[in-house]
Amino acid sequence: MKKIYSCILLFVLMFVSSFDCWAQQGGGSALVFASSTVDFGVIREVDGCKTMSFCAVNSGKEEIQVTEIVTTCGCTTVNYYRGVISAGGNFSFDVVYDPTNRPGRFERTIMVSVSDSKVPIELKIVGRVEPRDKTPYELYPFDFGGGLRLQSNFHAFGYLEHGKEVEERIAYINLSDKSISVAVDGDSLSGMLSVDMPTTIAPGSTGDIVMCYKVDAASAIYGVRGDVMHLVVDGVRSQYSLSTQVVVVDNFDSMDDISAPRLAISKNIIKFGEVNCTNSEHRASITISNSGSSPLYVRAIDSSSPAVGGYIVGDMTIAPRCDREVVVVLTPSLIEDVDNPLVARLSIITNDPVRPMQTVKVSALPL
Repeated sequence: MKKIYSCILLFVLMFVSSFDCWAQQGGGSALVFASSTVDFGVIREVDGCKTMSFCAVNSGKEEIQVTEIVTTCGCTTVNYYRGVISAGGNFSFDVVYDPTNRPGRFERTIMVSVSDSKVPIELKIVGRVEPRDKTPYELYPFDFGGGLRLQSNFHAFGYLEHGKEVEERIAYINLSDKSISVAVDGDSLSGMLSVDMPTTIAPGSTGDIVMCYKVDAASAIYGVRGDVMHLVVDGVRSQYSLSTQVVVVDNFDSMDDISAPRLAISKNIIKFGEVNCTNSEHRASITISNSGSSPLYVRAIDSSSPAVGGYIVGDMTIAPRCDREVVVVLTPSLIEDVDNPLVARLSIITNDPVRPMQTVKVSALPL
């Protein structure tokens, strides 16, 4: 009996293996490739494009034509013969992979359409790109003047719980041949951010601008907050601003996940369509509900655009298994860029410990 089961199992495995091979070769195409995967190995980014080949044979008794070869990425191109492949004839095509700005492992799919099958033949290329050494101008793309360059001019801190602090860094370099003096000039400051960086930076030296957000446990501040600064280098104010963003939420250390509140939103996208910028307000509404086991507190509703706002109808506290209406207001006259579609985010901040902030996308087409 065991021998019979073993034979049945072997038959099933052979069938599955044959089916996989049939699927990879285009659902039964007579054009059979020597391998469905070509390994490019390790490519050095500095060496530029590398070319490898796929080889196949027409194992059938009829002519075959390769009608199209499609790649899944612009980094991969193919060169192939579009003529007829006779029965028993060979076919090959070249694949060129461009490793520029693509460090690390890669895997790309190539689909070969053939005349004797409705299902394309699926092939793959794999490999790994060894990155080139980047120049300081690439590593520090933001020029703040006087030789001072930064890795970034914006940083999002994520969530900041009451009674805590979060710290992030932005790298800098002085590419000039002299020491430079640096000062921070704040444009719009929240009062929660501290910035630590040297007042003098030696030529060729690197370091970090250390930024720290802190909010008191008893603070009434909630929601999206941001800071905008300029750096003054040797007395000259930088053309770029240095900005940060943080989302202030409740402290969840003592909250029980089982009995925690849960925010649910009826829809995450509101489309106002075409709007005349001289018209009055447009309104829409969504429903938010508490699917948790304890009261849900709506701490703030913030918007990324002055043209979009929102407010809750009724109490800001939502009991378990209850809901509230949120009215979304669009004021077309406040749209800043009337030449392009408006896409804004309305952020709802609550004491839901899993997702303290949920966003609603608001769009409109100014006329």
